[in-house]
Amino acid sequence: MNNSLKKLTYAILVMGVIFSGKVKSQDKIDLTASLGIPEFLNAGIRLNLKQVQLGFNIGTLPISGEKILSASANLYFHFAGNSEYTYLKPWYAMAGINWLTDEEVGFNLDKFLYLNLRAGREVNLSPRAALALDGGLLFELYHKKIDYDSTPPSWFPDISLNEPVMPSLALTFIYRIIPRSK
Repeated sequence: MNNSLKKLTYAILVMGVIFSGKVKSQDKIDLTASLGIPEFLNAGIRLNLKQVQLGFNIGTLPISGEKILSASANLYFHFAGNSEYTYLKPWYAMAGINWLTDEEVGFNLDKFLYLNLRAGREVNLSPRAALALDGGLLFELYHKKIDYDSTPPSWFPDISLNEPVMPSLALTFIYRIIPRSK
């Protein structure tokens, strides 16, 4: 694990510990696993405060020759509908900040900061488990490219995330540590 990934993981864990002390019980904590843009394959934690959630994710995309890392902090507001299994309303709006680094090893490094706005719905499978699907837009707030001394070969895959506005979407599995009841 590289040094910046260790620091980011440590920072997210520290924030989780700090906030979990404020929520007073484990029934307010959800664990997540997701596939999305720009989070890629990621794991996260969400802290529940009634119809509002604060979430932190860290993710990667395993591509040969690249080191891609994504970290995000998101605020969810559940606002409509009812669920058979939980007090959380299934429809939600999400606003978040995403930090992304994409290094083509030996060639260049791109750093991005995005504003992520989405709307989505949770489908509760049980009091403990749910699937969420959401979509929206990413707005690029910052981009810095650092070129190294060499140029990648023409066959080298290039995943370009260098657009000022892009679609954003995710499919998320949510596990509630303590089952929710209405």
